[in-house]
Amino acid sequence: MRFIRAAVPPRTRRAGFTLIEIILSLAIIATVFVAMIGLLPAGLTASRDAVNATLTGTVIEDVQNRLRGEPLTPGTASFSPAFYDEHGHRVDLSNAATSAPFFRVEVMIANWNSPPDHTTGLRPISIHVAWPVNAGGEPAGKANQLQLSTVASPLTGPNWSVIDSSYVPKIEL
Repeated sequence: MRFIRAAVPPRTRRAGFTLIEIILSLAIIATVFVAMIGLLPAGLTASRDAVNATLTGTVIEDVQNRLRGEPLTPGTASFSPAFYDEHGHRVDLSNAATSAPFFRVEVMIANWNSPPDHTTGLRPISIHVAWPVNAGGEPAGKANQLQLSTVASPLTGPNWSVIDSSYVPKIEL
């Protein structure tokens, strides 16, 4: 018996994606995008914190340099409060041509209640940094604040042995 072939062409395997495969791939891509967008605020916060830490370090380094020429008499340092812009450069509020202040730094030189042994010139110093500040230099709203305590001494060079007999300078001038 002879079979008659139908006039319909044979079914060929067609290349392509099914609707189910396309929907699944779009769902996976959407999930990845939602996860990445969810991480964006955390990344921006970390970036902002890193910038603030770098700038406060720059500001504190400038304060340290200014303290080097400061007489260590108890009270507010002669340059305090000091103001810095958003790049860490010192700002003079009396000069209208300068940038707006962003950081406010207050430096207090204190006396010891009972000084450590062999430290007649050593003074405790408190440094308070606040940011951001308004145009008048006052902390704006809930300002970020950093409080540091350190010590300073007018003694330099060979006189360090008075403070610490085990001190060995790295560079002799």
